[in-house]
Amino acid sequence: MAFLRSNAAVALAVIFVWIAPQANSTQELNQTAVIASIDAAVRYRYDDVLGFTDIEHYAVFRGGDQTHPAAEMTVKTTYRK
Repeated sequence: MAFLRSNAAVALAVIFVWIAPQANSTQELNQTAVIASIDAAVRYRYDDVLGFTDIEHYAVFRGGDQTHPAAEMTVKTTYRK
């Protein structure tokens, strides 16, 4: 999953590098086209993936206590084509 995350990070970085100069110009971004491009990139990546498993740990902290979580959850996601 780290490989997919690094690919996603690279894709987002490329998109932001592409968008940033245009955002400063007088051209208005077509939000629908940008979202469609991102969706197409994600679909393209998943076309060649036969499967993966990812385990994520989530924690919720309340107040100023960053040491003891109020709630925790571990989620295992498995994708197979």
